[in-house]
This record gives sequence, C-alpha cells and structure tokens, in this order.
Amino acid sequence: NLIDVILTAKMAKKIDKNIHVCLGGPQVNALPEESIQMTEIDSVVLGEGEITFAELVKTIGKGGDLSQVKGIQFKGQGKIITTAPRGDIIDLNSLPFPRREALDIRRYYYVAGKGAAWTTMIASRGCPYNCTFCSTPKGGYRVRSASNIVDEMEECANLGIKEIHFVDDTFNVYPQ
Repeated sequence: NLIDVILTAKMAKKIDKNIHVCLGGPQVNALPEESIQMTEIDSVVLGEGEITFAELVKTIGKGGDLSQVKGIQFKGQGKIITTAPRGDIIDLNSLPFPRREALDIRRYYYVAGKGAAWTTMIASRGCPYNCTFCSTPKGGYRVRSASNIVDEMEECANLGIKEIHFVDDTFNVYPQ
C-alpha cells in the first residue's frame, strides 16, 4: 500500500502544505529511517499506534511539543527527532473495537472473498519466536481473550458483516 500512501500524502500536501502527515504500521516498523525521510511525511509512529497516534493528534491540535509524545519520530528544527519509546500494549482487551458503524460496509468487499460485507480482525500481537527471516515484532506475544474476540465478532454480525479475515502474524501459535 506504500505507493497509495505516498500519493495520498502528496495530495494532502498539495491541498495544504501545513497538513501534518503521519505514517505508521509495518512499513514504518520495518524501515523507520527510510519512512520518516519521505518528503511528504512529517512524523511516524514507532510500534503500536493506538495510544501514540491519539496522543500525537491531541498534541498537534493544541500546538504542543511533539518531543513529549512517546513512540514517534518527527521532523523538527531541521532534523529528525526520535522520542522515548512507548512500549507495547499489554492488555489487548483494553482496546476499543474499531468504529465500523462509521463506514458504509456495503462499499467494501474482499477480492478473494464471497462478495459479502467483510472486515479484518486481529486476535494477537507479537511473536514468541525469533526467526531471523521475519519482521514480526519478537517477544511480548499477547492475545485477546476468547470472549473479547467473540464480542467483536457479534458486533460485526449485528452490522451485517458476513466475513471476518484474521490478519494476525501468528494466529495459530496457540490453537485453542
């Protein structure tokens, strides 16, 4: 998705060069230095983004000091500044479910699916192994409770979602 991300960032900067563009996810975690050096990117979230990104948005909105936001790199004072790390979210059950009701789910389908309304879901993060060929974050493997996952699945069903695609890097570590 990186090409689409760059095109979208360029479009945002064309509309207003002062729009703050932040990048996160696997691209940033695999190549943080290359990601922050992209012309259109103002900051990157290092690691898990839920808490960090929310704090970044609030800080930008208040005109605050970005160096106080843990877990980011940003361009400032003519250089790239890396803040203190934030650390992983240990209790994944504490995270709210995505606000899928804010989207018109009829507009989305999965090309490899059956054409029904669909969504993605993550049941775990990290990996307990240390494979040298893999970019999944090592150590700190964490899982959501079965009841938390089922609650989210029920919420999806109530929205008319018929397909759920789990996108965990290590979904089958614990088959139970």
